Amino acid sequence: MRAVVAMQLRAIIFAVVLVAPCLGLLVTPASKTISQNLDVCKLSSVGAGRLPYALAFGDVAFDKSVSANATKTTPEADNKAEWRAAMADYKVEQQKMQAAEARLMDSMDALLEVPKADPAQLVSFVSGKKSNNLVVFYAPWCGHCQSFVLHDGSGDPTKAPLEAFRKDLAEDDATKLVGVVRVDVQEHGESIPAPFKVEFIPTVYFVNKNGAATVYEGNPGDLAALKSFVITNTIA
Repeated sequence: MRAVVAMQLRAIIFAVVLVAPCLGLLVTPASKTISQNLDVCKLSSVGAGRLPYALAFGDVAFDKSVSANATKTTPEADNKAEWRAAMADYKVEQQKMQAAEARLMDSMDALLEVPKADPAQLVSFVSGKKSNNLVVFYAPWCGHCQSFVLHDGSGDPTKAPLEAFRKDLAEDDATKLVGVVRVDVQEHGESIPAPFKVEFIPTVYFVNKNGAATVYEGNPGDLAALKSFVITNTIA
């Protein structure tokens, strides 16, 4: 019985933790101050530094009377004993899943060619360092960010839309010198410099050679519109 419960719990955790975030189901979609619905997440949807899981339990204080009455064969004693066993199995599987998810996220990140940028680099962009740069703010827990920055929706990081977009810009004479970087707001959220204001993620900014930062107000997933935005704001 315990083995069956453990298998069921493992299936539930895999489905909710891995599949749902890719579909944007574990975060609250939000819209900006424009009329269209955007594929973005409210930055405050999930607490910073914590990935969303199906269930979140603290240290469970089990009823000691259950152990004392474990030899009784009443339905209540049997049910509580099964609950204790299921909870113990669940917490073991949850810890395994958290470790597996962290490993998966690290391995995907290592395959991404779009470089990460830190607050110091952002300051250099707006200080006028004579380069055009597209800056994408994202968070690993955001489903929309995952399927735009981290992978293609099925888990392949080499086919993530932002990866393909960077290559497209590099192959076009009009945009080949435009840099593309990503900024993890879960890691740097408290240190993002002005004039970058990040309320939703992914949020995209273009910083031209003069250091002027312009926010992209369209849907980040619309790569054709995003490219037009890049071309319009690029200074040769």
